[in-house]
Amino acid sequence: MTETLLLWILFAAALVVIGVAVHDVLTDRPGRRHEPPRSHPRDPFSGARPL
Repeated sequence: MTETLLLWILFAAALVVIGVAVHDVLTDRPGRRHEPPRSHPRDPFSGARPL
């Protein structure tokens, strides 16, 4: 019984992690680690080099 409960808990945790990752991709949020959160929308072409 304990083993099945542990497996269900691990399964639920994996589903939560996958759901959060899919939600991050779908909402197109910047990465938490290397990019600071944007408080205002930036021009996506502001850093582009002129052709």
